[in-house]
Amino acid sequence: MWICVFTLMPIVSALLMYWYLVKMRISRQASLTEALILVLAWIALSFGLDAAAYIFIIPTLSHAAPNWTFFRDQSPWIWLSYAVLLVSTYIAHRLHLRKLILCSKNSKETRKGLL
Repeated sequence: MWICVFTLMPIVSALLMYWYLVKMRISRQASLTEALILVLAWIALSFGLDAAAYIFIIPTLSHAAPNWTFFRDQSPWIWLSYAVLLVSTYIAHRLHLRKLILCSKNSKETRKGLL
């Protein structure tokens, strides 16, 4: 599992983030802010849903008391995976900026050719 988390997940998340920035036509100025908001929401939902499942849902279905050791029992790999997710977000942001720069250069060259 951890091999996928540290090899496949960063690539997939960077591509998804890049695709989102391109499809939503996010400006250069708002690109990093939008990417960080999206990844922080991703992390919060991931952690929040895990916590809800392991603290409340599973114990409730098992007729047991809530398991508050979830926070202590977290593997350090989880925290590292969130850091890797932040790095892949930055890479997606940089790829988006590069695309915007290339598109603006191409449009300027096209306009010069028309004049």
